[in-house]
Amino acid sequence: MEEHPSPEKLRRFVAGELSQEEAREVMEHVLQGCRFCSEEAVRYNLLRLSRTSRSESSSGSPQSCLAAEERPALASAGWVARSRV
Repeated sequence: MEEHPSPEKLRRFVAGELSQEEAREVMEHVLQGCRFCSEEAVRYNLLRLSRTSRSESSSGSPQSCLAAEERPALASAGWVARSRV
């Protein structure tokens, strides 16, 4: 992929809605070091998680909707306070 994927393609990538070939192209682009697309994918994923947490969680904690294995990854990226993980 020589140019950035469209915002819609990044959103569909995060949602797991792309074909295997399309997902591979987006992943290669991100892994080649495109910080912009990487950050956009993180934003889309956080939006997706926040929507899920609002509809499924009554605890009020933004971390409560995260699977246990997701919390350390987000904490290491600075998204979740380590003391709460």
